[in-house]
Amino acid sequence: MPDCIFCDIYKMKKNLLFEDDTCFIILDKYPTSKGHSLVITKKHYKNMLEVDDNILEHCFKVAKYFGIHIKEKLNSNGLNVSTNIGELAGQVILHFHIHVLPRYEKKIKYVYWKDRELNEEDRQELIKLLKIDKLY
Repeated sequence: MPDCIFCDIYKMKKNLLFEDDTCFIILDKYPTSKGHSLVITKKHYKNMLEVDDNILEHCFKVAKYFGIHIKEKLNSNGLNVSTNIGELAGQVILHFHIHVLPRYEKKIKYVYWKDRELNEEDRQELIKLLKIDKLY
């Protein structure tokens, strides 16, 4: 197995928002919005094109229900759910993951930019708010 930060994060089982037999969810380290989360397969796949169809279907179902959960908990006005395939497409970590990105009205003051790391105080506040044992 390749050296992979997502595989290492799962081994530590720290700051998980959700997990089941197939995948887990964490907050993005460099979020573009409040609650920006990642649905990540437990088994290492380089990108979506390598993922077994049943696992892919399950992960998108988890992303759907976690998106509903985020919208309710954070009162977001919309969501982006996406995955990148390859570095040219913006994939930074070569382990399949799905971005669940809450979107807000422009007047919200809590917005991150890609070059700002989520600080520990905000991380713990969001974990407390978004952690869930069962999605559906």
